[in-house]
Amino acid sequence: MAAAHDSSPREDLELKFGQLHIDYNSQAEELGVLLDRVKSAAESLHILRSKARILAVPGAEQLELEDDGSVSEVVKDIISLLTFTGTSKNQDSLVVTEDGAMLQSIQTVADVLESLLRRAAAAESEASFQKERVIISEEEIRRKTVQIENLSLRLEEMKQIVHENKDVLDETVEIIKKLVEDSRKDREKAVENEEELCRVKTEFESLRNYVNTSTSVVETLLSSERQFQTIEAR
Repeated sequence: MAAAHDSSPREDLELKFGQLHIDYNSQAEELGVLLDRVKSAAESLHILRSKARILAVPGAEQLELEDDGSVSEVVKDIISLLTFTGTSKNQDSLVVTEDGAMLQSIQTVADVLESLLRRAAAAESEASFQKERVIISEEEIRRKTVQIENLSLRLEEMKQIVHENKDVLDETVEIIKKLVEDSRKDREKAVENEEELCRVKTEFESLRNYVNTSTSVVETLLSSERQFQTIEAR
C-alpha cells in the first residue's frame, strides 16, 4: 500500500514530464513553421526590394524594417530554442515559459514581414503597371514622332511645290502682262492704222475728184478744139 502510494507521485511526475516534453516538441514544431515563414517572407521581401529598386518605385525605402537586427536576433533565438536541450524540470519549465513569449514574438515578426511582403508585392505590381504605361507612352510618343516627321517632310514637299508653282505663277503673270501690253499696243496700232486708212481714203477721194475734174476739163477742151476745127474747115 505504501509502495503504491510512493509510486503515484513518481507516475504523476513522469506524466507531467512527458506532457511537458510533448508540449515542447509541439511548440518547437510550430516555431519551426514560423521560422520558415519568417525566412521565406524575408527572402521574398529582399527580392521584391531589389525589384523595387530596379523599377525605381517611389517610397521603396519605406518597405525597410525599422530594425532589421531585431529580426536576425529573433531568428537566432528561434534556432537556439529549437536546438536547446535540457534535462531538469527547471530547464524545461524555463523553455516552456520562454517558448510562449518567443512564439508570440515570432508570430508578430512573421505578421510584420508578411504585411511588408504584401506592401512590397503591391508596390511591385503598381510599378510594373506604371512601367507598362511608360512603355506604352514611349511607343505612342515614338509613333507620334514618326507621324510628325512624315508630316514635316510632306510640308517641306508642299512648300517646295508651292515655291515652284509661285515661280510658274510669276512667269505666267509676266507673260499675261506682256500679252496685255502687246494687246494695248496692237489696239493703238490698229487705231493709228484706221486713222491712216481714213486719211488715205480722204486723199483718194480728193485725188479721184481731181482726176474726174481734170478729165472733164480735158474732154471739154477736146470738144471745143474739135468744134473750132470744124468751124475753120468751113
